[in-house]
Parts: sequence; structure tokens; C-alpha cells
Amino acid sequence: MEYKKYCHDAYNLHVIKTDKFKGVRIEIQFRSVIEKDEGVKRSMLVDYLTDICKKYPTHKDMSIRSEELYNLGVYGSPSKTGNIMNSFIVADFIAPKYISENNYLEDVVSFLCELIFEPKVENNEFSEVEFNVVKEKIKLDAVSVENNPVRKSLKRAIENVCKGTRTSYFLYADLDTIDKVTPRSLYDSYLNMLENDTCDIFVIGNVDDNVLDELFKKYFVLKSRNNGYFDLFVDNPFSNKTNVIEEKDKFVQTSLNIIYNIKTLTDFERNIAFPVFNYLLGSGGLTCKLYQTVREKNSLCYSIGSMFLRYDNLYIIQVSLEEKDKEKSISLIKKCVKEMQEGIFSDEEIEEAKMNLINSIDSSLDSNISILNNYVYNYIDNVPLLEEKKELINRVTREDIINIANKLKINTIYSLVGEQNEKDRD
Repeated sequence: MEYKKYCHDAYNLHVIKTDKFKGVRIEIQFRSVIEKDEGVKRSMLVDYLTDICKKYPTHKDMSIRSEELYNLGVYGSPSKTGNIMNSFIVADFIAPKYISENNYLEDVVSFLCELIFEPKVENNEFSEVEFNVVKEKIKLDAVSVENNPVRKSLKRAIENVCKGTRTSYFLYADLDTIDKVTPRSLYDSYLNMLENDTCDIFVIGNVDDNVLDELFKKYFVLKSRNNGYFDLFVDNPFSNKTNVIEEKDKFVQTSLNIIYNIKTLTDFERNIAFPVFNYLLGSGGLTCKLYQTVREKNSLCYSIGSMFLRYDNLYIIQVSLEEKDKEKSISLIKKCVKEMQEGIFSDEEIEEAKMNLINSIDSSLDSNISILNNYVYNYIDNVPLLEEKKELINRVTREDIINIANKLKINTIYSLVGEQNEKDRD
């Protein structure tokens, strides 16, 4: 693979040239500090921009044009990284070397730029008909969160722990927040994105990078701006005592979230050693300490796992269980973390964790999406590239894992108790 970066006043073009894949992927990324309730607007915005445009004003028109471009796939994808809101316009298409038309790559780039710079607008606002279609889709996402005990409990837990910080600003919102978005306010959000966001274009595939650069200079008519530095990390406050919060809902099962603050990590700990620690404790499937202790040996839960929110400095253990088993499960989870802090795990387990993480990286090297994402985070946060990661993982020691475990401090134990469990308790 060969990486090249082309710097321009309004954007940077990053090309990862490789002949490993028959397809090419382009991600046009707009990046800004996330503000409250802006996440839902950006989620709607990228959906709107990739559904229709001025030149192709109906879904049928878009489908025909996509087929003419050999089944080009295009969609919008929002994401959140700590303090940062990411708004992506993504295109997947066949590498030009397999297409006979000489202007194929130019047609793809011009089409993408038409979507971004020539949306369907009426009287300085987005088309109401298509806006309502997008709005209904985002409402379905919000309802799906409300109807999923695991996702809802995680959302409520974070809202309680991270009040006032950007960790609590979600891409999916409540229905009242969604209803406040109008065709005009969404169009204003679009103008704000074009005027103020930092923009990077990432491309991976078998393409001529010089030709691609010339095409974007021709069609990507973004106004000049300074590409600013972003602090990705959210400063979530520690708690001197463990907060215990219980809320009730309609679900049958209880969803438990134990949220830990993490003391300052080095880059090596965050990017390399923490995944090894996490694999051993909670993300290693059937072999991890939490699964073996809470589910396999004691049969106390339906599911258990952990997640590391690296840019929010939080570690979350999630459990689905019966309310009657909650207190014993919490006790056993604390015991598992204590064992990690005391180094009660074998060298064989460490090596197995490393091997599985390296195997996962090898699988990622077969995915153009994973490779591109790795280059993105290498660029915005200096995360090691995949091949370097493999080498660094082998350097993780027992002491590294113990040190990380001792940087965890419980902030909150949050449980969303189902109605049936509440009746059984009465």
C-alpha cells in the first residue's frame, strides 16, 4: 500500500493506493466539535444529501444514475468520536481499471460532488417531502433504542454519569428533539457544515492519485478555511463515591451498567495495552474472566461484556440478568476487576489474548473499510497503523495490564429494572 496526502486550502485528500481490492471507497468527511442536539441534525443531513439532489430529484432518478455508474453505492454515515461530530458521505464503486469508459472516475467524483453541493432546496430550505421521509427514518431509530433494553439502559447510564459533557450528546435523540428539526433548520445546519467544518477526503483502492486530485480540484468547490486542531478527548468528572442509580421500565429483563472512570492513559496503554486488558476481562467472548465467572460458573446472567470508550475515558461493563441476581453479579464483577488489579491471570491467557487480537488485525487487513478507518485515526490521533499494531501488541507485559486495571475507578452502577422483575421483587 502507498499513502499520499494532498493538502488544499479547503480540504485534504488522502489516497491509500492498493490493488488488493477490486473496489474503491471514497469517504468525504466533515468534522466539527459536537454541540447539543446537533447530532440528530447531522444524522438527518447526511441521509438527506445521499437520498436525492437537484439534478436527481427522486429516488428513481438516483437509482438510475447509480446503475449507470455500475451500481455505485452511496450513503451518509454519521459518527461521534469523543468531542467530535463526524459527517461522512461514502461511495463504493468498481475500480476504474475494470471499466472501459475513460471518464468513469470523473463521473463518480462529479456525482458525489453534486450530492454535496447541489442538494434539492426550495426557498432556502430542504424539500419538505424528502425531509419528512428522512425524519421518519430517524424517528424509527429513536424508537428502536427505546424498545431495546440494552441500548436504552446504556443511553440512560451515560446521561446520568456524563451530565453536561459531550459524551452525553447522542446521534439518536428523543422524539421531541427530532420533531423540533425543520426543513429550514436542517438547511441551516448544512450551510454551517460547509462553512465551518474541517474536511478530509479519504480514498482507498486502485486509483491514479494524481488524476483523483485533479478531479476533486475541479468539482469539490468548498470555500477556503483553516483546518483546525480538535481535542478528541472528553474530560468526564470522577466521583468520590460510587453512585447507585435504579430506574424502572417496561422490559422483562434487567440491564445493568457499571461505569468506570479511567485515570490518564499513555498512548501505548490506550491504543495497545488496553485492548489486551479488555480482552482478558470482558471482551474476549467465552474465555474472558467476566463471562467465565458470572455466566459460566454461576449462571447469573443472560449476557455480559465490556466496552472501552477511549475518547471519553470510560470503561463500561454491561450485563443482562434477572433482578434477583444483580447484587451477587455486581460482587463477582468487582472481584474480577480486583483480580486483574492483583495480576491473577495466567501468562497463557495473556498470550491467547495477544494472538486473538493479532488475528483480528490480520482479518482487518482484508477489509478496505478497516484499513481506511485505521488511516483516519492515524491521521487524527496518531493511532499506529495495523502492521505496527501487531508488533506493539507483542510487547504488552503483565505489568502493563496490571497498571491499567489499577487506573479504573467505579463511578456509577446503573440498572434499568424491568416491570416483571419489579413485580417478582414485590
